[in-house]
Amino acid sequence: MSASLPVLLFLLALLACGLHAETRAEAPLVVRISPDRVEIRTRRAPLAEVLDAIAASQGFTVHYDGPRPTQAVTVTLFSSRVDDALGSLLFHARAKYALSVDPKTRRIRRLVVVNAAVPPPSRPTPEPTPISGWRPDPIATVEEPPLADHRSPPDK
Repeated sequence: MSASLPVLLFLLALLACGLHAETRAEAPLVVRISPDRVEIRTRRAPLAEVLDAIAASQGFTVHYDGPRPTQAVTVTLFSSRVDDALGSLLFHARAKYALSVDPKTRRIRRLVVVNAAVPPPSRPTPEPTPISGWRPDPIATVEEPPLADHRSPPDK
């Protein structure tokens, strides 16, 4: 009986670790878009995957000017418009973007994500080495004569 208690405690600890690991795993991507509401929910999904899912549900294309953004995003977003939801998502992901919108229907035609991923520098930038005893020259000021006020010729 005493041997089964440690085994039971071990199994409970193992189960707790498994549940904890499961809650930290990626959540499935949810994109629900109705005429008056946008809902986007996910945990640690690549930004490009989220953008592609939104584009697929709305029928627009996504173009990446650079590599596809792989940064993980965790999102719980409710909005009344798709362009507002995209703006919020991309603002918080610090991504630059442009939207092409149909002027008649106001629907998004294309999303362009600019410089989607900026690679980290290959090595740190060295600090400049100060030169001992060197001082910059003082700035000299020169009086300039006032200019006469003439009208400019018309543009051709």
